[in-house]
Amino acid sequence: SKVASTSTVVKVRLFYESYCPFSQRFITDQLWPTYEKLGKLVEIRLVPFGLATMKKITRKDAKKVIEIKCHHGNKECLANTIQTCAIAMTSARYKSLEYVNCMSVSKSP
Repeated sequence: SKVASTSTVVKVRLFYESYCPFSQRFITDQLWPTYEKLGKLVEIRLVPFGLATMKKITRKDAKKVIEIKCHHGNKECLANTIQTCAIAMTSARYKSLEYVNCMSVSKSP
């Protein structure tokens, strides 16, 4: 049997909701502390979308748009958008996860 290389990286994709207390607690109590200890062994891709839904609609002016509804309302959609931009703007996974963790500590990100 082969032994796994010490350079093996575990890939994790986390779909979460920025206003969900369970997501916030998981990020601050589990994910962030684990990443601080094992960051070199884990590649985390954050996807702040969670239980949001997308629906194609046609507005009164006949323009077709995609409507996104978030589980915890419009504030969550805004926070998800902010986190998505922050994640996209930095190539440093540590910094983007640190930012999301910071927002998750807040009761109202």
